[in-house]
Amino acid sequence: MDERVAYLKLAAECSVQEISSFQAKEKLRRWLKLSDENLSKADKILSKLIAESYINDNRFLEAFINDKLKFSLWGPQKIEEKLVLIGFSKELVQNELEKCNKLVEEVFTTLVNKKREELESKRSVLLKNLEKKYNLKTEKIRGSLETFKKKLESIGDRNSEEYKKIYKKYYSEKQKLIKLQIELKNSSYTIQIKEKGKILAFLKSRGFAGKYLTDI
Repeated sequence: MDERVAYLKLAAECSVQEISSFQAKEKLRRWLKLSDENLSKADKILSKLIAESYINDNRFLEAFINDKLKFSLWGPQKIEEKLVLIGFSKELVQNELEKCNKLVEEVFTTLVNKKREELESKRSVLLKNLEKKYNLKTEKIRGSLETFKKKLESIGDRNSEEYKKIYKKYYSEKQKLIKLQIELKNSSYTIQIKEKGKILAFLKSRGFAGKYLTDI
């Protein structure tokens, strides 16, 4: 591909989408088969495209951040990492992101609510199954307790060996019931802790870090 064809092709691409100077230079290097030591042809075409406003890094930066926040629901860290990879400085990116704080907060809230809804639906099923198992076990224990209670009432003499023997069984079943109640409560708490961990992992994968992860 010669220089004129490369210029026209890149100008056409820039007419339909924003392209950074870094991306444009990489395209030109591939199309013109240039080495790292001989990029003068690419620089010449790039300068012409910038002068003609086909390429504007500030415009690209603003559009990229806006699109990734609104449509891709990326967090600031993910956006920053991507832009640094294509030649933008961290400071420049962070300054531009600060202008979008309100939009970043909206994306954060949207993602958190979306993940919570998903997890709440799963939690409801988990708790329902746990309560079903708990009810089956407690029903059996309560039946035993009622039986032992009637026997104790029929004996009457609390000092008799038979009374003490049955009371020991009654007390043992009572402890089982208390233990089950604690286990159910702990299971519910454990599910909530795991949910928080999943939300944090999800937010990290979307590009949120720092203060955003302490707000959960």
